[in-house]
Amino acid sequence: MEIVVEKEINKVIVPEETRLYSIVRYVQDGDDDYETIDKMFCNTSDYHYSSQPVIDYLSTWDGFDNELVEEIPQIGAYDNEWLDENDNYTLLYNHSVGGSFLLFREANDEEKDWWYNKYSVNI
Repeated sequence: MEIVVEKEINKVIVPEETRLYSIVRYVQDGDDDYETIDKMFCNTSDYHYSSQPVIDYLSTWDGFDNELVEEIPQIGAYDNEWLDENDNYTLLYNHSVGGSFLLFREANDEEKDWWYNKYSVNI
């Protein structure tokens, strides 16, 4: 028998193991600033990726209106070519989908409260 630990948030019962992710920004090759981001990411002189400048740039879009999802975000149906994490954010890169960057993080408490109050059954 599986025991589910729960906690109460504003009269909403939420399973403790439930995780939410906040999508900060998804950039595709047709977006206005894709070329700028791609240049930050690709250091053509030594063929190394440089993700921190991209994380810093994309994180400026971080706000309460981020899309929240219950599954770990990914680009396309296949593994992503590049994954990098720092203390707050995870950056995904996939060149097979025309060139795409996705920055996400685990949802904060305020976002979780909003989500659970909107989508959970009140008791």
